[in-house]
Amino acid sequence: MKSINEIIKEKPWVAWAIFLATIVVVLLLGLLASTIIERRGEALYTLQMLKPINEWEPRNEVWGENFPREYESYLNTLKTDFASKHGGSKMIDYLEK
Repeated sequence: MKSINEIIKEKPWVAWAIFLATIVVVLLLGLLASTIIERRGEALYTLQMLKPINEWEPRNEVWGENFPREYESYLNTLKTDFASKHGGSKMIDYLEK
């Protein structure tokens, strides 16, 4: 069996292929490591409470202070006069058409 040095002397493109494959592997490992670090950082800051909430707090407005996006989507569910591609909740008079 030939050693790597002998193979590279016969076919120099093999050295470039090994070099490029190494670069790709290192790049992918770097991307994986950066996503892991980013997710760990997100996990620390996503559920921090701005204002303390009592254990049995039923009011949505109080919860909305700590979770504004969820509260905004909750408020959108209260709208009952929208029309959508699939019907929505707007009244349609089928006899009028």
